[in-house]
Amino acid sequence: FPLFYRTHYEFSELQQVPSVQNKLIFVARSPQELIYRSFFLTSSSLTDPSPSFIKDFLDKYLRAFKVYDSWASQNRVLVFYEDFISQDEEILWNLLEFMEEEPRFWEEYLAYKQDYRSRILDSYKNQHKHNLGGSSSTDGPKEIYYTRNASRETLQYIDSHIKEREPQIWDHYLKRFE
Repeated sequence: FPLFYRTHYEFSELQQVPSVQNKLIFVARSPQELIYRSFFLTSSSLTDPSPSFIKDFLDKYLRAFKVYDSWASQNRVLVFYEDFISQDEEILWNLLEFMEEEPRFWEEYLAYKQDYRSRILDSYKNQHKHNLGGSSSTDGPKEIYYTRNASRETLQYIDSHIKEREPQIWDHYLKRFE
């Protein structure tokens, strides 16, 4: 079976990697989902995050897109988590082509797709367990979509903050989550 490694690089580390010689598979998620996920993992409250929490989070999140934009275009690909869940076959095929890899395990993947999906979702639900209560505690499964109960006002605030701060990033990549 092919192995999948996941790595989180800091902004300063990623800037030091030569983009002409290395390929970047940039995996991102809806900023709203990540803000609420981060908030629920650090807070036992189930209310909306504060504007300062949102601004601090978006500082790091948006810097990563600047690195992606600066990468050699032939050596970068952007994949959103939401697309990977809903269009896994298309995304995987595109990634194989991007990495110039033969689809040696394609038939096996298709045959065991439901098992792979189940294991990935179980792994996701079980990461970052803690005992503070809230949506990711050990007293119940972790949510995958954190914004289901989010206030409309806070979601609009997140969008407007991104639009104002980084309009190009909003227009090119994140507008779809509005």
